Amino acid sequence: MYRWTVCDPLKEDIIDKGEIDRDEILETFHTFPWEEMMQKQINAADGDIYYSPSLEFENTTNKNSIVISAIPNSNDLQKDGYVFYIFYRENTDAPSFEKIDQTFEDAEKFLKLFQREHYKDLVNKFDQQGKKRKKDIPENYITLFGSEHAPVIILIGFLVFFFIILTLSGHRWD
Repeated sequence: MYRWTVCDPLKEDIIDKGEIDRDEILETFHTFPWEEMMQKQINAADGDIYYSPSLEFENTTNKNSIVISAIPNSNDLQKDGYVFYIFYRENTDAPSFEKIDQTFEDAEKFLKLFQREHYKDLVNKFDQQGKKRKKDIPENYITLFGSEHAPVIILIGFLVFFFIILTLSGHRWD
């Protein structure tokens, strides 16, 4: 069995959606309102944003989980769209992996491997694409389940997004 959560940019709390059947994971990813969520984030005041739009799926049997977050390529979604950040953790004690600047199709490939429980192939895909493992990250920063604060990775993504938007809007740094 699996569990899943959603991060809405304008909601302080992570939304625990409960159990999900393995066969519903890809459909959930495909039907998630990525562009609508991105537009909410872009149109919101900086102080109103808590997360990037994100989905997390966790295999409740082995505690492996994958997080897929969307970040805009620019403040013009119609022109440049958005890319995905992918974070994978094998279990609570194992190293974790991350990828940034992934397309929808790339994210889908990672998610298919996760859904099919092809974990070795999933890890190899991260390694093949040249991303190193993350070690010694505190548990409350790895998973969205049970944590009171946003994972450090999503926070960093938000900060990068914030500075990109300020720079693109002509903000002067002097």
